[in-house]
Amino acid sequence: MRIGYFGGSFDPVHKGHITLANEIRQLAQLDQVILVPTRRSPHKRNQKTTSGQHRVRMLSLAIQGEEGLAIDQRELSREGLSYTYDTMREIKNERPGDDLFFLVGMDSLEDLPTWHRIDELRELVTFLVAVRPGHNSEAAAKKLEDSKIKFQILPTTAVDVSSTTLRRDLARGTSTNGLVAPEVGDYIRGEHLYKTTY
Repeated sequence: MRIGYFGGSFDPVHKGHITLANEIRQLAQLDQVILVPTRRSPHKRNQKTTSGQHRVRMLSLAIQGEEGLAIDQRELSREGLSYTYDTMREIKNERPGDDLFFLVGMDSLEDLPTWHRIDELRELVTFLVAVRPGHNSEAAAKKLEDSKIKFQILPTTAVDVSSTTLRRDLARGTSTNGLVAPEVGDYIRGEHLYKTTY
């Protein structure tokens, strides 16, 4: 099988995440995209996050009825920083016959050579890179020519939304204008999440 993994805080998960997961699944002809909420991202070490329990529940609500999307909670139960290498090594051991892919944004492409144990990680996965406005994909790709990192750049639809902005809007009581699934919005209000800014 061809399986894509999409890591992130998902704090909260929004329609941009789900649109991206679905588009990449179709463009790369993946059998499934699995969303992997991080416990503590090495790229956002000082960012406070909502509990894993709440984030998993919001993800579950967001992907209801979405064929080909699933959740992997392993990073939430692992102490310390959530390194992609550790996760993908475990998964490769569990699924040795599958082709594994990892989704990243264009803004992460140039940073890939600095990722934890990238020399080993590049043997485990092919990176699927979502094009984002304002980033020169050709220049970024050229910088990786000698890295031996396997990647494919995909023309995805830009969705102008970020979890950071959503958290601020929710803290202010501002409408999210349909940027989260209705079920996720109901859950956020019911649990009184994001009442204070981060």
